[in-house]
Amino acid sequence: MSSAIARLATAMLLLPVAADPPPPSSDRYDFLGVVERIDPSRQTLVIRRGRKPHYEQVTIRYDANTQFIRAKRPMRPADVRPEMRIWVYLSEDSSGRKTDLARQLTIADPYPDIHGVIQAVDTRGGAIRVSRRYPGGGAKDRRQTLIIRVNPGTQITLEGRAAALKDLPLGRRVAITSVRGSDNRPTDLAAKVSVYRESTAPAEPRNANDHPADEEVEE
Repeated sequence: MSSAIARLATAMLLLPVAADPPPPSSDRYDFLGVVERIDPSRQTLVIRRGRKPHYEQVTIRYDANTQFIRAKRPMRPADVRPEMRIWVYLSEDSSGRKTDLARQLTIADPYPDIHGVIQAVDTRGGAIRVSRRYPGGGAKDRRQTLIIRVNPGTQITLEGRAAALKDLPLGRRVAITSVRGSDNRPTDLAAKVSVYRESTAPAEPRNANDHPADEEVEE
């Protein structure tokens, strides 16, 4: 009897071991959009999502357990500003249904608010002269000239790589994200300057609000 049990035990050891279940797929956000406003006293966020002119406003809650992430690092809710892009991960109740409470919020800079063509670069003065359509204007309308300031904090990229102001080529399309003032209005100082390859440059939107709020890859 003992030899039979030993043979059975040996046979069981030789059986293939079931593989561990595959890890779950990467965590998927529930929706993304643009911050419309934040109310710290009520711990709520109003988010604009969808496409113009059919924007939808969604109100979500956050609490002390909600993770705020920016550039893969924690951030404070107090640093969230209107027009920032936001990816929302909602919590679930005991039955597995989504709630209006966010368990994680991933934040990124606002969409570029200026699209145009580089006309001149002033390396000494730290400025770029950009020609663009007037907001709401058409392709054949008279162009508007803007002087955009840059400083050491401005992030400049040329074809996806870090660059200096002196590296920027004239006649190329550029997208600029402006620093916003205390009233949340864009200033003439650039937070980001992105110059693309000519063949892959995005068409200029008619104005900054033409950007869909819900078509962006998470950073």
